[in-house]
Formats: sequence, structure tokens, C-alpha cells
Amino acid sequence: MRMINSRFVIVLSAVLLLCGLALGQQSASPEPNAPTAQTTPTTRKKSPAATEEKLFSPSVAQLFYGLAYELTNRKELTTAQAEQTIVLLMAAMDLDTSTGFATEDMLKILSRPESGEYLQLLYNSLVKYVNKDADYRIVTQAVRALLEQLDQREQREILLSRLMLDLGQSNLAVSSELATELALMYAEKTDNANATRLLAQAYIWNRYNQLAFEKLAELVPKQISPILQLEYLRLKLRENPLDIDTALAFAQYAQRVQLYEVAAGSYEYYADLFGYLYPGRNIPTPIYLDWMTSYYNAPRGQPKCLQMIEQFRKTGRFDLQMEVLAARAAAKTGNTKMAGDILESAEQKAVQLTKQADNVAYYKPLAWYYSFVRPDPNRSLDWANKAYSSEPNSPLAAGLLAFAMVANGQADLAKSLIQNYPDTQVSVLAQANVYLSAGERQSAIDSLRLAVDKDPGSIVAEQTLRILAEQDAEYIPIFDTGLMLASLKQTIGEQVVPQFVSPDNILSFQLNLRGNRFAYGSDFRAFISITNNWYEPLVISDDSLFKGNIRIDADVTGDLEGRFENLFTITTQPTQPIDPGRSILIPVRLYSGPLKGLLLGHPQASLNVQFTAYLEPIITNQGNVASSIPGIEPATAKFERPRVEITTEFLQNRFNSISRGRQGPKIQAARLFAGLLMENREMAENKLPYKATTAEWMAPMFKSALTQTLADNDWTVRVHSITAIVELPFDYEFTNALSKDLNDQHWPVRMMAVSLLAQKQGYNFAKVLDYTAQYDNSISVRNMAMVFGGVAPETDQTPEEPFYKLFQQEPNDVNEPPASSPVF
Repeated sequence: MRMINSRFVIVLSAVLLLCGLALGQQSASPEPNAPTAQTTPTTRKKSPAATEEKLFSPSVAQLFYGLAYELTNRKELTTAQAEQTIVLLMAAMDLDTSTGFATEDMLKILSRPESGEYLQLLYNSLVKYVNKDADYRIVTQAVRALLEQLDQREQREILLSRLMLDLGQSNLAVSSELATELALMYAEKTDNANATRLLAQAYIWNRYNQLAFEKLAELVPKQISPILQLEYLRLKLRENPLDIDTALAFAQYAQRVQLYEVAAGSYEYYADLFGYLYPGRNIPTPIYLDWMTSYYNAPRGQPKCLQMIEQFRKTGRFDLQMEVLAARAAAKTGNTKMAGDILESAEQKAVQLTKQADNVAYYKPLAWYYSFVRPDPNRSLDWANKAYSSEPNSPLAAGLLAFAMVANGQADLAKSLIQNYPDTQVSVLAQANVYLSAGERQSAIDSLRLAVDKDPGSIVAEQTLRILAEQDAEYIPIFDTGLMLASLKQTIGEQVVPQFVSPDNILSFQLNLRGNRFAYGSDFRAFISITNNWYEPLVISDDSLFKGNIRIDADVTGDLEGRFENLFTITTQPTQPIDPGRSILIPVRLYSGPLKGLLLGHPQASLNVQFTAYLEPIITNQGNVASSIPGIEPATAKFERPRVEITTEFLQNRFNSISRGRQGPKIQAARLFAGLLMENREMAENKLPYKATTAEWMAPMFKSALTQTLADNDWTVRVHSITAIVELPFDYEFTNALSKDLNDQHWPVRMMAVSLLAQKQGYNFAKVLDYTAQYDNSISVRNMAMVFGGVAPETDQTPEEPFYKLFQQEPNDVNEPPASSPVF
């Protein structure tokens, strides 16, 4: 191989550049009505008179996008690499403006701290990107990056308001997040009126916005109606059906507002979920009691109570209140004998349990039993005294004692005792009895109604209602259950009561390749499909069952072996839920990184590649990758990459295609010859584990072919060829060919030539970079030169900074929620 003096190369490059640019200014002048150059993404100043030819090439646009993608997905990224990515993405969008496929990646790179301050470009890209299909994670990262560049609170407030105006109705979930962020800023400075207004609007726009609801409940708790609270809990459970705390909270709140049928079914859901998450464990007794109480009060729920008590007994446990519910349920079904038997047996067992090791746990239940189930003033006072003596700080024990005192003619003592403790249902009823004993009927009636309100479905409430009837007073429920249920159905749908479904039956996913056999150099397209098999909409968010995290690994077997972990990772969070029975498709770029390098660098290897995709990946204690969602198994897809069979005739045909072929075959030939040169280099170092065809004449032929493609008449072929030789060592032939490409009339060729020569020649290329940064008529080429250190001259013009014009005046207020909103 011939060697050449590096100084000579630099001088030659500079001379060729100067001559070529002089010619290029004449040959590549834009037409009089040609569009002006795109807005620069950099804050450094450019030559104000520079323009560039308008070109169109989806092929090169995809190529630039692929190069940018490789940089974007590096874990560590320098500022120069980030700037290079921005230049490549803008160049891609300039070459193919119809697709806008690079806007998402532009937002990703501009949101990284290494990208510096490209605020106007970031803002414009964000507004362009947001539509109904926008990804929540990408949007929030971009907004956060903008906010972090602003020092003053007022500027951040104006930015959020302006974004809400510019985005309009394009995506209400995004607007909801912006409104929430702005509301939190108002709340920090105690502007609660504006904060409340924005939070209300944010929740109306997106009912899954938990932060907006919780902050609203903190600021104006009295405006959170039972309907709103139930809706919030039910939607929160929809978002994460494995959230057992929310499942319990929804059931308990439904019971509290007397939606007993909804509560009973929701406790059923809780029980199924509890058994799924904690197999072999018993549901806690207090929760079981509430569940049974809900069925007792639900229409036609009494038979279920009798089934539940049998199930509870089988666990070896005993609870007096549950036995009483079972007896009352039996009585309501007309089986009075069973009711009496249950009570007799339960009473005896409770008394016996108190004699075992001085068991004080049943003192309060027995005092309650003799007060409200089988009234016996003497026994109730006896057990209440024992309960109060063992638990003097218990409000319930004090209330039971006060009730027993009134029943035994000690109203004055009961009154003084009640005043020292917080109200309970029993103590309020005791106070009502005190009023009755004193002849204060209206005060007694008010207290009786208050006692029922505290727990309308309890055994105590049943007795209280009888006393009200004796006083010829009516109880009016504080909750309109019919209205609440109808309102819930409008938001939730007919399925107000959740039904437990295991996660593996909620969603499924697949990894799909568009084929199972790909020739050398083929870009295998792939996508993840996520299907909602559930009866509810499937929400993907930070608070949901599936948070949108995906990981794909690759295993290579055949003539070469290798494992590529985390080949592809992404967090995707669509702002719209997936409707039941529908799917979303997530494109994944697997032909990238080290796997792409292995495939391109070994054309004569026969390879098998298997991809394994994981949803919500975690590392187990055994060091394996698995999904954190129970029952969700990884998805796999595989393909074959056959070896390229090298013969003299085959190579000659590929070589001939360079001179007389079309664009596609030329690009494929350049890619193949570059790969064969990389393979030949490993072969010379005895690093290939497989047999490959070679001959002394091949390497010179490959290099000759590549130098021809670098000078091809088709500028698209030249750009692809420059990219193909990135990993090859440079010598005179390549350097000379690229030096000529520096003078090409087509800016994408010049841009890639500048990029590659700068990487290969380093400091020795500095003067060429400076010249290019100053005088090239393409903004993309100038920007690329500056990425690698080229210095452009200062101009007398002051660069415009339209982004900061956003802060010159306050934008109009965003839409306010309707004054008569049924939610608040």
C-alpha cells in the first residue's frame, strides 16, 4: 500500500477546495425564486448572504437520519456529537420535508443537556411534533429542557402559557400537563385562585392526570364531590389494575357513600387481586367485614353473606360482628331458625374466648352485641366497663360505655364521658339518648340523623333508624346514589364495578420482522405491537401497569457468535389510551449499533439473529432479564442472513454495475465492497473464525470500485459511498477522492466529505474547516464544519433571538373551565 505525506494531503485538499468552491459558486447558484436556506440550529453567526441549492432525496434523508440515530442512542454524548446529530437531522428534514420523520429524534437530542441552547429550534420542533399521536415522555422532556434554560419564574410561566396557546386542541393530554405545571407555579406563590382554575382545566382535559386531581383536592377539598372522588379512584384503578391500595380505597369509598352494590363488587375485585398478589394469605378480617357489610346492604346480597361466613369460618377465624351479619341476612331471607342458631352459637363462642388467657379482644364486641343485637343493659354495662378499663384511650370503648350508662339510667355520667372523646357512631347515638332522656326531642333527632350518616349500613344504624321512626322523624340520605351511579357511567362506562383480569390477559405484545431472510446490507424493519385484550382502555403512563419501557436483546449464531444486550431500549408513552381490542405499533430500529457493524463487516458469514423483547424489563436475583409485569413472557423474532458467495463473475458484475448500473445497484455495490474490505482486513490479521474467499487482486479492485462511487455522476451515490467507507483506513486514493467531493456542487456531498475528512485527519484539517465554515454556500455544510472546530467570522449583524420574544408580553389567558362544570 502506498503512503503519502500528510502535509501534502492537507495542501492538496486546501487547493482543491479553493478551486472547487470558486467553480461551485458559479455552477450551483440558486435560481432567482429558489427558497432561502433553512433556519440555522446554532447560535453562532453565519454569512448572511449564503444560500444553498434545494435538493430532494428520501434515500439520503434516511441515511442522515440513521447516522443521527446512531449518535442519539449513545449513553454518553459529547457536545460536538450532539451538534453533529442536530446538523444531520436538519439536513434529513431539508431533503425530505414531506415526512417529518426526524422531528421526534430532534426533540430527543435537543432535550439532552449536551445539546446546549437551541431554544428556538427546540420550541419550534415541539410545536411541530405535538398532535393526537404525540408521545408523552418526549413532550415532557422537551418542556423540561426549555424550562431549565429560563432563570426567572415569570419567564417559565409565560413559556407554559404560550405553549398552551400554540398547541391549542392538538393534544388535550399534553395541554393538561402544561396546565398542571403552570398551576403548580401559581400555587408556589400562593395564587390559589389561578392554580385552582388551571388544575380544574387540567383534570377536565385529562381524567388520568392524578397530580392535577390530588393538588386540586389539597387546595379546595370541599369542592371535591363524591362523584369526582369515585371517578378519580376508578380511573386510577383502570390505569393500574394491580394497585391493591386503590382497589381497596374505591371499594371503601363506594361503601361510605352507600353504593353498596358497587362496593360489594369492588371488594370482590380486591379479594381476587389479593389472592393473585398474595397466594395462600387470608384477607384481613376488618376488610372482610366491610365486604360482607356491603353485600348485606346490597339488593339481593343477603345470600352472599351466608356464603361468605362459611368461607370465613373455613380459615379458622371467628368474628362476632360477621356472625351477626350472617344471622341478620338469614332472617331477611326468611330463615329465622338459622338466624337464631347463628346468634346463639356466636354469643357462646365469644364469651368462651374471653376466658382464654384473659382475652380482652372480645370485650368491645360483646358490649356492642348486648347493646345492639340482643339488648341487655346489665350485660352491656358489664362488658363496656371491662372494655373501657382495658382500653381507656379508645373512643369506641368510651362510646359503648356511655351508651350502656344511658340504658342503665346514668345519663349525666354518660354526658360527661362523651365530651372527653372524639365522636363515633355509638357515642353520637348515646348523646341522642341523653337528649331523649332530657326531653330535648329536636336535638335528639338531629343527633340520630348524624349517627346514621356516620355509617348508614351498620347494625348500629339499623337501631338508630328504628328510634327515629319511634320519634316520627324521617331520615333523608345525604347521598343521591342514583345520580352518582349515572354520572359514573357517563365517565367510566357501564362497567363501573371492576372485574379482575390477570395481566397476561390484559395485554399481549409481539416483535415482528418484515421477513425472515435478509440479504447482505438489507435494513430489516421491525416493530413492536401491543394489543389491549382487556375490557377497559389500556393506559400507558408512569402510574400504570405498563409504563412503556421496552428492551430488545440480540443473539447471533452461525459463522460468528455474539450477544448484544440492550440493543434497543425505549420508553414510549402515547398520550391516548389503547381502546379495547385495538393495538399500537412501535417501530424499532434494530439494524444499528454494534450489530449493524458486525453484519456489514462480514459479508461472507452465514448468520442467524434472534431478537428477544421485554416489556418493563427487570434483572432478577438470578441475573436474568424478565418482565416486571406478572405473566408477561418475552417476545422473540429471528431471521437468517446468508453469506455472500464470492466468485470472479459475481464481483465483476458488481463492479460493472458501478459504471453502467442504476442508483440502487451502485449504492449496494459500494456497501458490499466496503464490507469486503473490512472483512479482508480481519482476514489478514487471522481474526476470522470462518472461511472466506480472497485473492491478492480483490482488495485493489474493491478500493478502485469505491473511489469510482465517490466520484459517481449521481450525487446520491456519492453520499452513500462516503458513509460506506467510514470504518476503513484512509490512504491517498480515498483522501484524494474525498478532497474532490469537498468541491461538489451538491451540499450533502460536501457536508459528508467535511465530516469524514475531519474525523480522519483531525488537526491537520483545521484550515479547511475554517474556510468551509466561512465561505460555503450551504448552511448545513458550514454547521458541520463548525461541529468539528471550524471558526466562522464574526459579522456586524446582531442575530435575532425570536425565542426570547415570547417573554416581551403576557399571552392571553388559556381557556378557563366552564363556570357551571358538573364536576366541581
